Amino acid sequence: MKKLSIPAAVKLSSFYSNPLNFIKKMDQLGPGGFVLFNRLFQPDINTCKQEQSFPFRLSSPGYHRLPLRFTGLLYGNIETDICSSSGVFEGEGIIKLLLAGANCVQCVSTLYKNGIGHIATILDDIKKWMKDKGHKRIDDFRGRLSLKNQKNPFAYQGAQYVDLLMKGKPVLKDYNR
Repeated sequence: MKKLSIPAAVKLSSFYSNPLNFIKKMDQLGPGGFVLFNRLFQPDINTCKQEQSFPFRLSSPGYHRLPLRFTGLLYGNIETDICSSSGVFEGEGIIKLLLAGANCVQCVSTLYKNGIGHIATILDDIKKWMKDKGHKRIDDFRGRLSLKNQKNPFAYQGAQYVDLLMKGKPVLKDYNR
């Protein structure tokens, strides 16, 4: 297999039966990053005209919750960078994904809806939050709220199978200490 001379990211959909295991195995191949998650184009059918239609539907605020969960689960368990996307409209959404462990965040729909100048507002929101919290660099807080850095993984509850999927064997932990 020929190697690329530039980093290449793998943009994934969330429609795998075992995305954590799939990402863990792909991580061993050394991609430049994983983008969580690509929203697939979904056509529709106009029943009156009996033809396909192709609605252009952008993401909405809050769609970032699934990538947020998987970012928090993957942080510290893979070597490859994590790029989170979907439904990121304001600086707060980016901060949440960085706290979960994202290396970068994609914001697309908000730029379609609010214009390219909205980037300045997003950056101002992030700078203000960082100043208010006493952070000088993103690395000061990246991954702070990932599963790896939680004593009680309440936010990741229902994900107790993660150790089995990532490591191939169940690991029992006492989270009540």
